[in-house]
Amino acid sequence: MGFKDDKGKILEDLGTLNFDHQGRSGRTEEENLLAAGLLTPEEAIEIVKCTLGTQHENQAHHQVGYPPIWILKPTFQGETWYVKGYFLAEQTWFISFHPSKSKGATS
Repeated sequence: MGFKDDKGKILEDLGTLNFDHQGRSGRTEEENLLAAGLLTPEEAIEIVKCTLGTQHENQAHHQVGYPPIWILKPTFQGETWYVKGYFLAEQTWFISFHPSKSKGATS
């Protein structure tokens, strides 16, 4: 999928609550604010809406190569965010959803 398709699917799934989270070892409150309940789906939608095509990339999953991973780095209210996930079984899965720690930060 490309940028428009990825962004559209993410927004649709956030709006219909058709999403889940990949488990993380002990850092959920820092690495995935949506999973930790520190960010609402409505807030997440507003952040994702700010993503430009130049703030999107696709890559292979670092552990298994599939499914393809998408990364968004939108700027929302002056702060750059890091949003990482994938699509599996018609659902959006989030790995990371947090403000970037630094330029080019990865989680």
